[in-house]
Amino acid sequence: MSPDRSGKWGGWHDPEPFDPTTVQCEGKSVAYWLHLLQHGNANDRRTAAGALLWASHGLEGPTLSSSDPMDRETAESEIRSAKLGRLSNKAKAFVPPLARALDDDDPQVRGAAASALGAIGPEAVTALPSLERHLEDANEMVEIFVARSVYRISFEVPAALETNVLLLSSKDPEVRFQAVINICSMGTDGAPARPNLTALANDPSSDVRSIARRTVECLDRLSGTGSSRSK
Repeated sequence: MSPDRSGKWGGWHDPEPFDPTTVQCEGKSVAYWLHLLQHGNANDRRTAAGALLWASHGLEGPTLSSSDPMDRETAESEIRSAKLGRLSNKAKAFVPPLARALDDDDPQVRGAAASALGAIGPEAVTALPSLERHLEDANEMVEIFVARSVYRISFEVPAALETNVLLLSSKDPEVRFQAVINICSMGTDGAPARPNLTALANDPSSDVRSIARRTVECLDRLSGTGSSRSK
């Protein structure tokens, strides 16, 4: 089996059986990459994590913050089913090894694993305990990817929002920029961070100032207060 022109293998709920030994990704089987992720050296694990991130995006279904979002009722139903063990064969193959990779010594591997789990969406809910441990990671970019995925998987607002707000104070402008992106992707769930975003009006980075301003404008439009609170 190989991806169709859209890069997808039919989505996570395709009834067709999923065999990681036959599905190809980057010229190798998914099973090969999963094995390498667990048993390879540092370079091998980085390569495997990147390949599996690509594969997870190729297989992704709608999440709350994707371009094809599901509503909360549907997401809650997906989460309940996943907690009861009602998982697709694709999720059973991907989620456990990716969750274990969150504890890898290499931040690049941890970040790619977190992103891949977020791409999977609610069917990765069993990985939430592992993800939540890394909301406080030694690497800020890993925290960015983890916070993004926690929300995409479960719309667990307080934990994801708190981490993103803290990262707005990072010394790294790219981390601050990505934290704003995360908050923006949360829609109205990101509204409590509005004061923190307006405080970025004097950020040293023009990119951060711009995305923060646009996110505040977006939040105001979504809340119906754009005309009274803008400027």
